[in-house]
Amino acid sequence: MKHGIFSNVTRRLAFAGMAFVTTMVFALHSTPAQASQDPIGWLDLVSSPAPGKIRIRGWTFDRDALNTPVVIHAYVGGTAMAPGTEGHNQTDLGVANGYRPDVNAVYPGAGSYHGFDVTFSTNKTGTQQVCVYAINIGGGNNPMLWGSCQNVTIPCSIQPYGAIGYYINNNPSLGCPINNEYDWAGARAQDTAANIRVVWTNDLGIRLLYGAIGNYIKDNVGSVGLPINSEYDWAGARAQDTTKNIRVVWSNTGLHVLYGAIGNYIKEHVDWWGLPVNDEYDYGGRRAQDTASGVRVIWPSDTGIELEFYSGGKLWKW
Repeated sequence: MKHGIFSNVTRRLAFAGMAFVTTMVFALHSTPAQASQDPIGWLDLVSSPAPGKIRIRGWTFDRDALNTPVVIHAYVGGTAMAPGTEGHNQTDLGVANGYRPDVNAVYPGAGSYHGFDVTFSTNKTGTQQVCVYAINIGGGNNPMLWGSCQNVTIPCSIQPYGAIGYYINNNPSLGCPINNEYDWAGARAQDTAANIRVVWTNDLGIRLLYGAIGNYIKDNVGSVGLPINSEYDWAGARAQDTTKNIRVVWSNTGLHVLYGAIGNYIKEHVDWWGLPVNDEYDYGGRRAQDTASGVRVIWPSDTGIELEFYSGGKLWKW
């Protein structure tokens, strides 16, 4: 046993035994006490045996109450209470009361029932950090177990494939697919847990639809066409273009659409007149659209595009 698994565990236990009196990382839900009486322990293993599942294995005990199993908490996605983390308490994890004779062998008198080996459900996917804490019995700190935090890759229940699958697998921030790949408006598409639609066509490759612009294109794909690029910064706004020469723009005045002669003029002169502040509308039997500078762009006219601008109570045209 000296040169096998037990030897390796013994080295970990001895290290944890030394380290707990020096530098510890504590959960935010703590109370003052002597650091020497805080729980000690080790997170041996983190794995994901199936989609939506995480397994943690380790040991912990509190020297103040050796006969009482320690409650453990686990956080998926970062340390305790960090933004975006998913917390799991005794309801999900139980207590550390599993048989671990190696613990008593290194800490004589501690007892042999301080282990945990539990699998719990998670909504997280992709590569995530898992951190486990021991909850102090009585007053004291709730230390992070040595061996935390560990990374684990949680598989998706739906496995993507092809060009779309390659993109999703290499961009974990998209989350897992929530449906199988499908035909959509002459393209191939798949939706993800992050509310993003990944679109592929042979000529244009991968494009993404998300947020206000993406939702508009999805809802109106028949009239505006497929995206020809992913969303991008444009003149202080966000924009995305489609196969029907339409630019969908999102700014502080909301979502507006640019198309046709007026849309092309505004796109070409956005540095002069600014972003659109509304959609194109009927104006005295013609079409018009207003910009952030107060200029009204009108079509048609004898010269193609006509501009109107109110200044000093007077209407200027050119």
